[in-house]
Amino acid sequence: MGYMQAVEYAAREFGDDRLVSGWNFGKSNDVMLYEGMSEEAKEKLIERQRKRDRIRQANTAAAAFYTKCLVTLSTAGKARAHLRSRNISPESVREFALGYAPDCYYGDEASSSKSWGEGSLVSYLAKMEFTPDEIVEAGLAVRTKKKIQTEDIEQQQPNNADAANDYSTLMDRFRSRLIVPILDDSGQHVIAFGGRHLESISTSEDAKSEQFTPSKYINSPESLVFVKKNVLFNKYKAQEALNARSSETNSSPSFTFHSHKGVVIVEGYFDAIALSNVGVKNVVASMGTALPPEQLLMAAEMGKVPGGT
Repeated sequence: MGYMQAVEYAAREFGDDRLVSGWNFGKSNDVMLYEGMSEEAKEKLIERQRKRDRIRQANTAAAAFYTKCLVTLSTAGKARAHLRSRNISPESVREFALGYAPDCYYGDEASSSKSWGEGSLVSYLAKMEFTPDEIVEAGLAVRTKKKIQTEDIEQQQPNNADAANDYSTLMDRFRSRLIVPILDDSGQHVIAFGGRHLESISTSEDAKSEQFTPSKYINSPESLVFVKKNVLFNKYKAQEALNARSSETNSSPSFTFHSHKGVVIVEGYFDAIALSNVGVKNVVASMGTALPPEQLLMAAEMGKVPGGT
């Protein structure tokens, strides 16, 4: 394996696809990468890419499931009410593909289901023939000790399946939450999700104190397609806005407003969505309360738009 092939292999295996996505040496990246590589190494790389593709596909299916739930489920009324309370327009809801994750295990959806877990994302993905391992690797479900007695899932369960490939031990990771899909830098792939907890309304202070309070926000766990420190929420839309403003400035010599060179960084998804909702499009959000150096560097690089300095 030559030097450049070794660098590209290391970037794909241990780093970030963005490091090599723009390389072009006159041959396809795959051809360059596989030259001189052992069959075993080649198979591992192909399998790794296959897993990446399946995670992206599972996330895309999950995003479609969540958006449909937000629109169609009566129990999603609390999610729709929250969006209205924050003055998030229907256009922004569609633009950011916001959704709702039902709780088919302990929440309102569970009481109307025929069996525990029926109507869940796990059930939906099982029907689409995603394996239990793929669902877990995508961070869309967690394994539990309790078996889900859903007929649709059991019908797809092989008789000799072990615990690692058992749909009936899976539970949706996001439950009773407003869902925000997180896209990659190209805006083409869903790589993760953020979920905001929707508080239950209780008139009893004693009941409130006794209730378990979930985390207000949770993210998908890191995966083959999602490394939190390397992601800024809404980056691809903000970059488009920066590029568009740069073009307007270059074509209009009299235009002297230079804020197009900067990007607004906020803490949370809904801070970014709210600003975008009122026309501030060059906005990104960190993936938590901390702003690691990697995200800060990414934001700084975004200001270097064509024609900028």
